[in-house]
Amino acid sequence: MLEGKIAPRVKAGAGEGVARAKALWRLFGFWEGHADARRRILAGELGVVFPAGTFRWHRLFGFPREEMEAAFFESASFS
Repeated sequence: MLEGKIAPRVKAGAGEGVARAKALWRLFGFWEGHADARRRILAGELGVVFPAGTFRWHRLFGFPREEMEAAFFESASFS
């Protein structure tokens, strides 16, 4: 269905370089956190908490996840 269509992962375009960089930084951070949590689970570690925004591992498999807070987006690393 999406063949030949644009499916952006971040909502920032031309002329919004700073906003795009922040969004990409958050996205890459999420991917890194999710991959780390998966590696730890597969290694047998207990009590692993997945990053906020993780649906499947939380809802379907019952793993805990961080809560998403508005302050997350206002933190120094994203400003």
